[in-house]
Amino acid sequence: MVHNIAYICFAGYSHLDWGGTLETLKELKRRGHDVTILSGPKIEDYVNKHKLMFYDIGLDNFRPRQENETIEDTLAYHQFHNFFNIKSVVESYEKGLEFIKNNDVDLILSDPLCKAGPLLSMKMGIPYAVMGPYNYQPEGKVDEDNTRALNEFLEKFEAETKKLGIKEGHKLPLVQNSPWLNIVYSVPEFDGDLQEPNITHVGSDILPPSDVQKNKDKLQVFYSSGTIFWDYKQVEAVTKLAEKYPIDLFMTKGRIIPDINGNKNIKIYDFCDDKQIIPNMDLLITQGGLGTVTNGIRGAVPMIVMPLFWYNIPQSIKVERYGNGLSLNSLDKQITLLDKTFEEITSNNKYQERAYKLQKKFESFGGSVRAADLICDLVD
Repeated sequence: MVHNIAYICFAGYSHLDWGGTLETLKELKRRGHDVTILSGPKIEDYVNKHKLMFYDIGLDNFRPRQENETIEDTLAYHQFHNFFNIKSVVESYEKGLEFIKNNDVDLILSDPLCKAGPLLSMKMGIPYAVMGPYNYQPEGKVDEDNTRALNEFLEKFEAETKKLGIKEGHKLPLVQNSPWLNIVYSVPEFDGDLQEPNITHVGSDILPPSDVQKNKDKLQVFYSSGTIFWDYKQVEAVTKLAEKYPIDLFMTKGRIIPDINGNKNIKIYDFCDDKQIIPNMDLLITQGGLGTVTNGIRGAVPMIVMPLFWYNIPQSIKVERYGNGLSLNSLDKQITLLDKTFEEITSNNKYQERAYKLQKKFESFGGSVRAADLICDLVD
């Protein structure tokens, strides 16, 4: 039976492609289902590139860091404006409802942070699943700010959901999507004691190397510096590796990172699809974003994880614990110990061996095919 599927996400590339989400949507299309991405216009071209249908429901993209703005202020805007904005939630819900009614949608999917998806499922009685990573509890001041913002949000949200006729819809932000199928692109062996109970692990498809010939005289290193969140001291520490060691460094510049001094060994992209480049690398350096870490695992590439925020710490813990990489969990360590960490990971083959083993484990869980099977079981 052919289904009409709507996937709802924020207008950020990672929210469309979190470790295997995009491949799952393309697998559903390959099986003959109609798949439409409901989001904001910032990712429309990217959706079209992958030959999926797009419909604009006005979801904001993540505003990049502004000049002279502290990284903490950027995080506050990112968390509270995008996730606790009543006006945005209601507008995207209403536009999504119009699309779903006019196109006979019979299955709704979304990323874990988008409230419009489960609200529409509750309103219309349509099966729903959440795809991507799962949320970890904030820490310290961020936790306090998050709790205060959530409590303020809930007071207004309860009134709005009653107006929309959604029974108990105001409880949605508290249940962390637990009533629904929660597809996570990872494996229990990697998640360890950081896994949560209401998830279904599906691993992820492997990323084979392309036919591009590697420069065997130099190590190939990819640095995912962050489009929204970045720190110039971290950027500077990584780019200095290209001055000290025989490497080719590939990196993303993001939208506002200051100009970087030219170096013939550094290739800078404004934006690139890391799935195309990571499999050809000898080393991945990342802040610990879920999508980038998962793609590093899919490409069997050892990694150095250098978190800037609390929500990247779980990935750094898992990588170091499993042994497919090393972590530097403070900015001071990232500046002072990166050289030593780089030398250790590039001279000891055990990290590469663990990376290969973990890639095979992820593949064994079925990836996009297994995820698509689970989704189809909801309605077939």
